[in-house]
Amino acid sequence: MGLGKWSEVTGSVRDFRAEMDSAPVRELEVEEAGLPWGRLFMLSCLAALIGWWFFGGSADGDVADATTRGPRVTLAQPDMPMVTVDSVPAGANVFLEGVGYGRAPTAVPVPTDAKAHELCVEYDGARTCRHLTGEAMAFQDPYRFVIAGQ
Repeated sequence: MGLGKWSEVTGSVRDFRAEMDSAPVRELEVEEAGLPWGRLFMLSCLAALIGWWFFGGSADGDVADATTRGPRVTLAQPDMPMVTVDSVPAGANVFLEGVGYGRAPTAVPVPTDAKAHELCVEYDGARTCRHLTGEAMAFQDPYRFVIAGQ
């Protein structure tokens, strides 16, 4: 096959125009096919933003809910006075007013009121307790328990 009419040397431009004017003109009809995806995407984004605005949680509400949900943990503050409780032999469990603070030597918060508090150590099932004020506990740091018979 050859190149056809494109390789032929043509006549004048006037002949070319005459040929072009006589060619039938077909109109192209473009029908909208399918859904308008661009508009649907924009509307769904807008609906999501409006939903988030009206139904999303506020920062104040989330913080309040978090404090009411789980167990509360009281951490020792750096300015809270502490005393080290030690035992001979080491490793006795330390309790202040029935609250466990782990194995000796350990830090225990010093009560700041004038009332006597129960400070206990437990070693091999034997419990030794003393009733002390916060001032008496803080006077001797570390506060040492010598467990008899060990």
